[in-house]
Amino acid sequence: RGGFDLGNFAYVTPGSGVTDHETGHTLSVAAFGSIFHFVGAIDENAIQSTPAGAYSERLADSHDPNGPADRAAAGRDPIIPMWV
Repeated sequence: RGGFDLGNFAYVTPGSGVTDHETGHTLSVAAFGSIFHFVGAIDENAIQSTPAGAYSERLADSHDPNGPADRAAAGRDPIIPMWV
């Protein structure tokens, strides 16, 4: 919701508050390559029952300073502390 990332390009809806999350995706592509991003998209959209549980989403959430509190309050999986 509010954003989409294509590796080096992130599209964010103004005021959506997902800039840090989408930057986390960009960092993941820079560190792990485009194949990681592609496999993460498949995991998020075709394998996981909840997209937020995908490894690539949890990793991207670690760049959002409010991510851990938001995820815990929503009962979601904890972040993977890569970009904090």
